[in-house]
Amino acid sequence: MKIFPTPARASSGNNDKAFEAAYGKYYKSLFYLAYLKVKDYSDAGEVVKQVFITAYGMKTVDWTSPDLADFLARKVVAACCGRHAGIGSMLKGRVAPAEKILSLIK
Repeated sequence: MKIFPTPARASSGNNDKAFEAAYGKYYKSLFYLAYLKVKDYSDAGEVVKQVFITAYGMKTVDWTSPDLADFLARKVVAACCGRHAGIGSMLKGRVAPAEKILSLIK
C-alpha cells in the first residue's frame, strides 16, 4: 500500500524515502500486534494504516530513529484501546512495557 504525502510534506524527498522504508520494515509486525489486540484482520489493518498516516503528519517524527518501533507500537496499542473498549478494560489503564511491545514486533 502506498500512502501519498500531504502537500506540506511533498517536498521532503528524503523523509518520504525514510517513511517508506519504515513502513516496509514495521508494517507486518505492527499488523500482528494490532491483530493480537482486536482479533479482526480488517480492523488490524485499518489501525496500522491510521497510525502510519497520523505519524506521517507529525513534523517531529524521525523515521530513522532507533526508537521508532517503540513509538509506533505504542501508537498501535493506544489506537486499539480507543477502537475496542474491551481492550481498554483489559489493560486497566496501564500501558504495556516497551520491552514487551518490542518483543512482539521484532
